[in-house]
Amino acid sequence: MTARWYTKQECPKQRAVLYIHGGGMIIGIAADSDAMVSKYVASIEINMLSVDYRLSPEYPYPILVYDCFDALKWLVKHAPELKAELDLFRNEDIAFGLDLLKAEVSVEMNLIRGVPHSFDSLAPNAPVPQRAFNERCRVLMS
Repeated sequence: MTARWYTKQECPKQRAVLYIHGGGMIIGIAADSDAMVSKYVASIEINMLSVDYRLSPEYPYPILVYDCFDALKWLVKHAPELKAELDLFRNEDIAFGLDLLKAEVSVEMNLIRGVPHSFDSLAPNAPVPQRAFNERCRVLMS
């Protein structure tokens, strides 16, 4: 498993987010999200570790979960030297968010109706993706 670290060098200490790309466990690599992750890091004071987890069918479930958890453990271990604050967990899965709510964990979920999954990669400069990007930045900085 490999990962990419994105940081804004001039900021002394920043929050860090573990970014796990989409693809349904069967397609995609961290580099596919490079432009989007770089845009978040450039726009707000945040670091991101983007995981290049192993994909199915060559590496069946739950291997990708272990890869992502190993990336999280690496981030926790190296946070002091990276000057990263770890207090932020995000997930785009509705069921996961509902499970957190049931466990009385504070959750903020943003659902944008009328747009497909990963719409922001299809037309990143259109009004809806721009609005979604700004909203995500607000949430990440809150």
